[in-house]
Amino acid sequence: LMEAHTALRLALAAADASDASTSFSKAEYEARESRDTTYYDGFVSENRCLTSDDAVKEVRHLEFQSLDASIAHYEAGDVLGVVPFATRAADAKVSALIERLGMSPDAWVRVYPSSAPETKALFPLIQVKYLLAGAIDVDSASPRRYFFEVMSHFAESEHEKERLQYFASAEGAVDLYKYNQRERRTVCEIFDDFPSLKPSLAWLLQVAPHLHPRYYSISSSPADTERTRATHITVAAAEWVTPMKRARKGLCSSWLNSLNVGTRVTYSITKGSISLPPPETPLILIGPGTGIAPFRSFVRARVLQSSTASALVVFGCRHARHDYLYKEEWEKIQKDGSLIGSGGDSLGGVVVAFSRMMPEAKKRYVQDCVKDEAKRIWSLLEAGAKIFVAGSAEKMPAAVYKAIQ
Repeated sequence: LMEAHTALRLALAAADASDASTSFSKAEYEARESRDTTYYDGFVSENRCLTSDDAVKEVRHLEFQSLDASIAHYEAGDVLGVVPFATRAADAKVSALIERLGMSPDAWVRVYPSSAPETKALFPLIQVKYLLAGAIDVDSASPRRYFFEVMSHFAESEHEKERLQYFASAEGAVDLYKYNQRERRTVCEIFDDFPSLKPSLAWLLQVAPHLHPRYYSISSSPADTERTRATHITVAAAEWVTPMKRARKGLCSSWLNSLNVGTRVTYSITKGSISLPPPETPLILIGPGTGIAPFRSFVRARVLQSSTASALVVFGCRHARHDYLYKEEWEKIQKDGSLIGSGGDSLGGVVVAFSRMMPEAKKRYVQDCVKDEAKRIWSLLEAGAKIFVAGSAEKMPAAVYKAIQ
């Protein structure tokens, strides 16, 4: 599956180069990929639930180790990427899709830019079943409008052709949104709804959603990985119900959370958008829910630095017994005074906001903690503290920003 995924990425890079009228070098492409990202063939060494059975959302702690026992090199704040191979080559839905293409699952094909057929030999042979399962997102992502426009040319039924053309038109934009984006209609479901569709593999690869890596903040510290060879991530299960009452699950989170210990996984490590400041810089780390993941990495690294500066962690969850992630760790850090700098200013520590602790109690969020800890935070800021915020990208960051102001 990973070979198929890589083959399509290679072909897309070559196609982009051809469209830009620039030369393409497979060796240069692979060198650039390895320069920006480090890949590991590994396995799941731990997968445990961090939340109670009655928590609103399941959150799990996963650890990965490389098969060759090598140590992953990264810095606090970096991210781990995985391609969610939740669809298997032998799945019935993949076989049904290949049958609609008029092909054999075991057929071998090359994927290369049609604009540069002279480069065909550069690209590997891949079996069709692995190409569809490992490179195309057939069971999660919704295709774009252009998908419906192209598919209209491959519908044998006149009624289906007209319906697809309508979805692709300006007049059908609202109905397309209701049918496709709002319901998160998948490629497999669209083929079920349009049984006369029989496109070519080339066009399907061109317009269907491609399977992309998902990235998670690493929640271990480099020292953890040096000691145990394991790299940690913290994953929340994404589940929701569409307006038509169809249950949906996040492709990658549900796949990761289902993995058994020992399962083979290819993962990558990439530079993150944040990095741990020097030990003499005070920290204010605000992360509700799984937003705490990169700050767990920060804190575990900072504790070993014998830092001269304090760090304040502000965490938020619904209930102390249901979804207080890494509760024992934070309580021990608070008890030991590990986040108080060597200056002994008592400004560091862990503060937690519980938004659903008691039914009748007022909801308390991380921005409320910021207000309650105003003197403490102001003192840290005067000492040159850096503020980091991670988590929900909806209302929380703006509310935290306003509280700090």
